[in-house]
Amino acid sequence: MNSFVKFFSSIKVSIFLLIIITLATTLGTLVPQGRSVEAYTEKYGDWAPFLIKSGITRLYQSPWYLFLLLLFFINIIVCSLTRIKKKFTQAFKPQIMTEERKLETLSLKKTFTCPQSVSQAEKRLKEILSSRGYKVKEQSTQGIFFLLARKRFSGLFGSDIVHLGILIVILGGFISGAAGFRENIALAAEETKSVPGTDFFLKLNRFETHYYRDRSVKDWKSTLSLIKNSKIIMTKTIEVNHPLSYKGFVFYQSGYGWDWRNPEVELVMERKTENPFSESIRTIVGEKKSIKEKEIEIDPLYFVPDFVLTEENKVTTRSLEPNNPALYVKISEKGEIVFAGWLFLKYPEFNTRNSQGDSFLSVEFKDLKAEPYSIIQIAKDPGVPFIWAGCFFVMTGLFLAFYFIPRQLRFLIKKENQYTRVSAGGTAAKAKDSFKREFDKIIQSFRRTG
Repeated sequence: MNSFVKFFSSIKVSIFLLIIITLATTLGTLVPQGRSVEAYTEKYGDWAPFLIKSGITRLYQSPWYLFLLLLFFINIIVCSLTRIKKKFTQAFKPQIMTEERKLETLSLKKTFTCPQSVSQAEKRLKEILSSRGYKVKEQSTQGIFFLLARKRFSGLFGSDIVHLGILIVILGGFISGAAGFRENIALAAEETKSVPGTDFFLKLNRFETHYYRDRSVKDWKSTLSLIKNSKIIMTKTIEVNHPLSYKGFVFYQSGYGWDWRNPEVELVMERKTENPFSESIRTIVGEKKSIKEKEIEIDPLYFVPDFVLTEENKVTTRSLEPNNPALYVKISEKGEIVFAGWLFLKYPEFNTRNSQGDSFLSVEFKDLKAEPYSIIQIAKDPGVPFIWAGCFFVMTGLFLAFYFIPRQLRFLIKKENQYTRVSAGGTAAKAKDSFKREFDKIIQSFRRTG
């Protein structure tokens, strides 16, 4: 038990744990939390499996991070308990110094005489000290008076209140890690989905993307409705940093995207040789389209929003952004394939030129239309009230520690020949220059009235 207390009461252990937790939290800030496997694979490539398996992608719910918090929690409790008893004794059971030689050990000390009687000197000192906010305790033996004057002793517990605040913050982190969650859902306009763990639903009424003049994204806005028992209970337009809150759930505007499963495409076909014609066709990827009078069948088979070739020369998409939309199309005429290849919306010069059969047919990918969707992050964080309360305690403790620095004065008053001799001394842990000035003013004030 002694080795346990000795280990966890160590300041070195506190500093080590604090550094590790800070580094881990920084990592959790840099790596987006709670995204899909595809999103991490797209962003981090070969590192994605490691990030996911190690729990970095859900850092604040990961067992190893919670274990670090638990160790730090125990460390703070042990450190506080091993020191609190001494502080309580200092604050509530102070010892009045009754030995003159001990006054000589104090950082501030002064001895002087005055013509007043011992009782008059004692009364006057108490008045001066009280006027400056000191609480005075006294004791007398054999005609000698001993005074103990103290103030701002609540500051003695400033660090302990900070520790209490940190404990509450950590507790809030545990609660959030155990009972909280964050989940991203994608909603198209007029689409409704259930909110996990509740009996109400979320509907996207409208989604807008606002752009700067250079067409870079300026803001996203989603008009959301919460629905319960087929009735709308709340509607609000959210944007980045302006979420919707309801019964402990917070709905954030997280991002946007397009539904690439079945986009609508426009193809322009042209033949200038035998039986010339030019025609624009709109169709959906995965659905065949026929021009009966020409006996032509168009089959848009595959679509990728950001075409790229892998090292194995396989087609894939670099991202879900429409940076390089590409479409693989087969076109048949009278049952014979006359075109099969990739078409590029933004870079038509790279279109496949492999017309097949006797008929020369040119095809261009002219337009693309996909339904946009809004990415809404649903967050439930029941530990937030504890974290805010903990922050309040931390700030209160820091205020007490820095601005309510305990001050303590001791006086010995006794008769010496025809005069009264006063020995004074004082201690303060911080702001010693300020305390010395006050000490001198108290002595001067007393001597002026002497």
